[in-house]
Amino acid sequence: MTILQAKTEHIEAILALQEKYHVSNLTEEEKQTKGFVTMKVTPEQFVELVAKSGVFIALADDGHLAAYALTSEWAYYDQWAIIQIMKATLPHFRLSDSELTTENSIQYGPVCIDEAFRGGDILTKLFDAIQNYYAPIFPFAITFINKQNERSMRAHAKKTPLSIVGEFTFNGNDYWALACKINKETEIKN
Repeated sequence: MTILQAKTEHIEAILALQEKYHVSNLTEEEKQTKGFVTMKVTPEQFVELVAKSGVFIALADDGHLAAYALTSEWAYYDQWAIIQIMKATLPHFRLSDSELTTENSIQYGPVCIDEAFRGGDILTKLFDAIQNYYAPIFPFAITFINKQNERSMRAHAKKTPLSIVGEFTFNGNDYWALACKINKETEIKN
């Protein structure tokens, strides 16, 4: 397994993986068993985020895309309404004794792992690569997980240092807000 920052040539495979697990394409049973992503990213938005070094991927030994994780500064994510709600509640979130702000944190997610590759250490490796990249710039990472997506919550609780710092509601859905201090050092390939 190789962890690296995505390039333009990876976008088609990333879009296919997003469609495979997007909440709008799954039955209620599949949402419970497979997990899902809720944020829909367009091809143009992926091109922009790849150019900003905000897409991390895991490639299997055969070159198959096993997973992707997105991350960037908050300003990039302003184009999604859910981020506006999360930013409005951010002043209420704290990690230990630290105030969490858009100036001292990055927004992490969504992350999507193909079910054929789940259960190993891909999530940990992706998250470590993100922490390593952003450690010189931001002290904290923040994300959100739909409370119906128990699979994602379990994976993040087990495989990342993220912990719940609050919750909020958007579009009739309840979300956990999670955060952690960025402090890992992991080598990634560019």
